[in-house]
Amino acid sequence: MQQGRPLIMLKPFLYVMNRLKYSQKFVLIALLFLIPTGFMSYFLTSEIQVTMNIAKKEQQGVAYLKPLKELLLTVQKHRGVANAYLNGDASKKADLDKLEEKWKKEVAAVNASDAMHAEDFGIKSQWGGLETRLSMLLEQYGTGSAGISFAKHTTMIEELLDYNVTVSDASGLTLDPEQHTYYLMDMLVQRTPLLMEKIAETRGLITGTLLRGRLTPSEKLEYQIDYDRIETAMTGLQKDWVSTTASSPDIQSIQESFIAASTAARDYVGLLDTEILSGRLSMDSDTFFAKGTAAIDQISALYNETAIMMDHQLQIRIDDSKAQLVRMLVLTAVALLLVVAFFIAFYSNVRSTITALEKAASRLAAGDASARAELQTRDELSGVGVAFNQVAETFASLLRSNQTVAGQLASSSQDMEAAANATTIATNQIAHAVQELSLMAEQQAAVSEQNATAMHEMAGGISRIAETASLVSDNAGQASAGAIDGRRAVTAATEQMAVVRKRSSETADALSELGELSGRIGDIAAVMTDIAGQTHLLSLNANIEAARAGEHGKGFAVVAHEVQKLSEQSRQSADEIGGLIAEATAGIERAVAAMSGSAGETLRGMASMEQVTIVFDGILESIGQVAEQISEVSAASEQLSAATEEVAAAVQETSNHSRVTSEKTQEVSASTEEQLASMEEVLASSEALNATAGRLRKELDRFTF
Repeated sequence: MQQGRPLIMLKPFLYVMNRLKYSQKFVLIALLFLIPTGFMSYFLTSEIQVTMNIAKKEQQGVAYLKPLKELLLTVQKHRGVANAYLNGDASKKADLDKLEEKWKKEVAAVNASDAMHAEDFGIKSQWGGLETRLSMLLEQYGTGSAGISFAKHTTMIEELLDYNVTVSDASGLTLDPEQHTYYLMDMLVQRTPLLMEKIAETRGLITGTLLRGRLTPSEKLEYQIDYDRIETAMTGLQKDWVSTTASSPDIQSIQESFIAASTAARDYVGLLDTEILSGRLSMDSDTFFAKGTAAIDQISALYNETAIMMDHQLQIRIDDSKAQLVRMLVLTAVALLLVVAFFIAFYSNVRSTITALEKAASRLAAGDASARAELQTRDELSGVGVAFNQVAETFASLLRSNQTVAGQLASSSQDMEAAANATTIATNQIAHAVQELSLMAEQQAAVSEQNATAMHEMAGGISRIAETASLVSDNAGQASAGAIDGRRAVTAATEQMAVVRKRSSETADALSELGELSGRIGDIAAVMTDIAGQTHLLSLNANIEAARAGEHGKGFAVVAHEVQKLSEQSRQSADEIGGLIAEATAGIERAVAAMSGSAGETLRGMASMEQVTIVFDGILESIGQVAEQISEVSAASEQLSAATEEVAAAVQETSNHSRVTSEKTQEVSASTEEQLASMEEVLASSEALNATAGRLRKELDRFTF
């Protein structure tokens, strides 16, 4: 689950990236990079620009404060001179006139600065009121006492000091962000104006006191307070100086002005202590005024140097900001150029890598198995290239193996097709042979039936021979019995001998016919033996072809085995029949020989009958011999009859075996037909396989290594 969460979170991004081309992906990524970079650059530029604008605005504030400071000094000086004039020093009238002219010029200068900057500072309406009050003061300062005039001047100076702070706040000087310029600002806005005001205020008051020549306790207390305020102002100025120089050593360049101003201020404070607070009052008012003015001038010079330094430091800040802005823009531009260059290089690298892979894949698809991707990169795509080359090498090896296998398959399919053709031919031959065997078995069955019929007929003839032999034996007995009758029976004997001769001829003919039948049966047995031998050879050939056919020849092998058994049984039966026929033939030959002898004897008997008178005495012996021979013929006939019955039974059994052989042969023929159909299917499959192997070989031959 934890591993799937990142993928789930990335799913919308993957959805977008998977539908973009590489160029679009890089453009999208570049935009996603450039947009925040642009915003950051914009914000940084804006921030730097704000810093520059603040510094420029502070410069404007410093520029605005310069005429205000001059106006402040003029009003302060006018306050002191007017105080002296109103205290009875008429010689100050000319100085007042000069100061009033200067006053007006300074107001005009402030008006010019206000017109330039007041609207930007947001204080446009404030200066107008001050200007009005300044004009009123300038017109009305002489209408009252010196104290009232001094108080009005002091109030106006305080307003000018407050306006000085207002300008500082509006221009941003009060909130200056850097330490050294902040303390410079404090020296400009707070420390030096306050110090000049306190010196100028005491200068004016003490001038009046010196003109009167006496110091009241309240004045002394007030001067003591002013003394402390001046000391405090000087201490504050000293702290600002130490802080600003510690932050920026460059400010040490105005150290002489600071020392001169500090020295002048301390001299003035010392003079205040020794001449006024001590109660001596020995110094001339003009001299004291001049000392105060000299101190103010030194502090004013420090103010001017501080203003110049402040403006310089602000300009340095502006220049630094500009340089920083330029550096940032240059660095940003360089970074963007580098990013764009690297993006383009990365895109080109990826594109070239993909192009190399695509070309290698196209060459591989076109048949160039030696195509390999040569990548220059070392990133993750190099692993893809290595994997592609491994796949290409494996594919090439597979193609080489497939070419070998295809060749072997083509050769095997051709061999299989040839074997199938040979098997089909052999199966056809076996089918024809089996059909011939079936026909021969049918013929053998028919011949066996004919033999059985002939044997039955022969058995009937032999039975008749036996009956005749019995009759002859009876006649011989009668002849023997009638031998005593002598010649009386010669005629009858002659006739009987003729009958015997006739019967002997018939017996001889029957035996000859039986011999011929035995010969025919022997020929049939020989044919059966030949058929059994041929069947045995066919079964052997069938077994051989079945073994060559493999799984497809198992059924055919079983049938061939049955045929072999039947052929062996047929051969055994034929051999038995042949043996019986041989025995029957031997018996028949003996019977024929006996009958031939009997015929001879009959002929001699007839001759003897003709010479009956001569050989009558030998009739009994001849009749005995005939009787004995007839007995032998009868026994031989009985044996021949039994043998004939056995031959008939064997022939009948042979006929039955022939019918069984015919049926089995028909079954073998049917199986052979099925086997032939299967072999034809195998042949068709072999041809299809050979064609497929040829197409595969042709396709594989497209590839080069």
